[in-house]
Amino acid sequence: MSDSTKLAILGAGNIAREIHHAAAQARGGRFRTVAFVVDAEYRQAPTLEGVPVLEMEALERLHAEGVHFVVGIGEPKVRRRMLDRLQERVPLAPFATVIHQSVVLMSGCQIGAGVYLAPSTTLAIACRIEDHAIVNQHVSLGHDCLVGQNAVISPGCVLSGWTRVGRDSFLGSGVLTYPKVQIGDSCVVSAGVVVSRNLRAGHKLILKPNTMTLPPD
Repeated sequence: MSDSTKLAILGAGNIAREIHHAAAQARGGRFRTVAFVVDAEYRQAPTLEGVPVLEMEALERLHAEGVHFVVGIGEPKVRRRMLDRLQERVPLAPFATVIHQSVVLMSGCQIGAGVYLAPSTTLAIACRIEDHAIVNQHVSLGHDCLVGQNAVISPGCVLSGWTRVGRDSFLGSGVLTYPKVQIGDSCVVSAGVVVSRNLRAGHKLILKPNTMTLPPD
């Protein structure tokens, strides 16, 4: 794979593993993961998926070797912290945009740097995904949707046309939005919620699970 781009993934959890595999099947050129990068206390093994797990001190060396970076962490606050630390150490770090080959991108879509678009995701016309956002598996974005910088959209979400998701926000699995809903910065919406009205910045919309008492045997 001499023609592939070398990739370092910040993080070594499940999202990082998913990006590692998706990157090998990315549209527009393949990536070859050369390192997972974590804080020392999270380095539980020397390798993951057969790839070295390195500590943050390796960032400068990786940059000197022509490696591109992407954040493989699912929690926006932690993602933001890792991004800040990377850019402190390597101010001109190049970021990889990983788009799995099964993603459907209709005309007029704009995809930022460091974005991950997971398998079987669909973006209708004129969607915009800002830098470092994640749009996970089987997500459907209607026309003219905006996903803000470093936001995370979990599997199975359906965002209706003109939905706006602010930067650093998190949508749990299966969230559904009404058309033209605006979700502010740093919001959290739990799995399965239907968002029918705008959410102010920092709002947490948590669905309390239904409780059911089973009859005795």
